[in-house]
Amino acid sequence: MAILEKFTKQPIEVEIYAIQFAEDMAATDSITAGHQVVTHNGKSKGLMVLFAPYTATAADDRKTLRTNSSVTLPADAADGYTLYVGNTNQSAAISAGPTNIPARGSSILVRSAGNWTVEASATGIIVAAPGDQRIRIVFVGGLDGSSYKAELTAITSEGRTMQDELIIKVRES
Repeated sequence: MAILEKFTKQPIEVEIYAIQFAEDMAATDSITAGHQVVTHNGKSKGLMVLFAPYTATAADDRKTLRTNSSVTLPADAADGYTLYVGNTNQSAAISAGPTNIPARGSSILVRSAGNWTVEASATGIIVAAPGDQRIRIVFVGGLDGSSYKAELTAITSEGRTMQDELIIKVRES
């Protein structure tokens, strides 16, 4: 029988019940849509909200894209180029280069050694039971010592938009 060793890089998966909205909502109101986007905490250099397919450029490095359509990544991006992509579509996946981002999901895409890699990703799941209105986040990946921010948005049947953010710190032990 072998003893399990401590690995220097382990995938991280965390489920977070982010926001309990029931206290803020009328009895007739319910969450009808929600999405989130995950970024490096404090590193995003601007937000773009898009409703059509988009081709990213070198100027988009470290920008946050909230979109319901696919994103073409720049083929000539330098190593270290980072793009934060959040899918606002409630029922369909989008693509960001070779990466598939599920409905209400997001990914941090980083150019490394000429290839696109996913450093971290998250998926938002709407919990809309009576008296239990929240968005559940599943966060996967991340680098040791890094801090990430998940920005959540919930839209209700009465037209309210509610937002919150979570800070996720990754520490290997």
